[in-house]
Amino acid sequence: MPETCEEVKRTASEAERLLHLARGRRIRLDSRAVESGDVFIALKGKRTDGHSFIGQARANGAEVVVASEERSGVSLVVEDPVTVLFEAARLVIEALKDIKKIVITGSNGKTTAKEITAFLLSQLGKTFKTPGNMNTDIGVPASIVERAEELIAADFAVFEVATDGPGDIAKLTRLIEPFAAVLLNVGTAHVGNFESGQALFEEKLSVFFSHAGISIAIANNDDNRILERLKDFPGRKYFFGMAGGDFRIRDYDYRKDKTLLAFDTPEGTKMMRLNGTWHIGHILDLGAAYLTAQAMGLDEPSLYLPSYVLRNDGRFAVRSLNGITVVDDTYNSSPESIRAAVESINRFHKTGRRFAVVGSILEQGDNAIASHQKAGEYLRDFEGVILYTKDDQVLSMEEALQVSFRSSVPEEIAFWLSRNARANDLIYFKASRAVEMETVLRTFLEMISDDS
Repeated sequence: MPETCEEVKRTASEAERLLHLARGRRIRLDSRAVESGDVFIALKGKRTDGHSFIGQARANGAEVVVASEERSGVSLVVEDPVTVLFEAARLVIEALKDIKKIVITGSNGKTTAKEITAFLLSQLGKTFKTPGNMNTDIGVPASIVERAEELIAADFAVFEVATDGPGDIAKLTRLIEPFAAVLLNVGTAHVGNFESGQALFEEKLSVFFSHAGISIAIANNDDNRILERLKDFPGRKYFFGMAGGDFRIRDYDYRKDKTLLAFDTPEGTKMMRLNGTWHIGHILDLGAAYLTAQAMGLDEPSLYLPSYVLRNDGRFAVRSLNGITVVDDTYNSSPESIRAAVESINRFHKTGRRFAVVGSILEQGDNAIASHQKAGEYLRDFEGVILYTKDDQVLSMEEALQVSFRSSVPEEIAFWLSRNARANDLIYFKASRAVEMETVLRTFLEMISDDS
């Protein structure tokens, strides 16, 4: 970050130039995703240097290239592209007027909660949301700069924020200056990037205390640590959960491709019929979105939610092929998300066997063995567990359960499944994003499609 007066002035000037060059254009950090007219920002990462791909970005149609080195094809040279991008986003935020901003964070469910919240708030007015999972200290500023005109015209803005290390959430919260903050849960995701589980907990809780202008806190009622710490929060507080709160899940069940939900509110018990198969984590995310929308002025969110279509590709997406139920939960992994998935699978899959194809849970640090053993305990009652050993940390699950098959080759796992699974069985696919479990799933689906 800039420190001297000259550095501050230079960064501000560079940020203004970036805003001018990026107006009406998409911002891309990956040269492979660049299309005609885009802005490509060359960043130096831990493994790759974006400057090496400037030529590829230009060939793909980049109109503007921002870099920290003078090279052929560069439109704007800045001292630090990340800092300039962040300061450009700050200029956009400072230009906002009469807009209520909401920040959502948590170990699991951020994107789902953001999407539902934005859907509900759109019933009240123009609503901006950060796209996809652009939730990092680079992704959030890039989203703000890229969609500045949309954000400036909005009545509400919903930001998904994540953390890769200490201070990330506080940094983004101070940038956004939200009116309301939402904490979905505190689990073990990314715990390996922190000194301890307590340090990760403090990072998540910082979303409520990093900006003095936060007037509303919405949080998980089932975590006593959160309840205790929010006693000191000076604004309005709303809670969702299984055990109590302003949105308490009473019960849920499944009928074909619908999820039936009963929940308690201060106004009484309510019921909803939701499109698709929602697991308990999704429903808790819905509870957070419900309370957020109510706090923003939407009288009865349950009137709109039955028409909502759950966008859950890779996040517990359920389909059937050749009589076999396939659950695609390959987007990411943690012991908590596996527990949520298993609880729901046991509710809607009453006949046939259950198989789980699982890979490693990454970024667990010293907790890696314990996290995998805990995940194994949740899967212990499945009739078959197959380990995808592209990353060998998953082998720790063998301490908690009997493994049916293991391999690092997607074709071998797909072949084993095609010979052992039959109609009425369920197969659950799960691993951290970098493990690329979707390759195993895709190989299996292609194999049984060919067989049929």
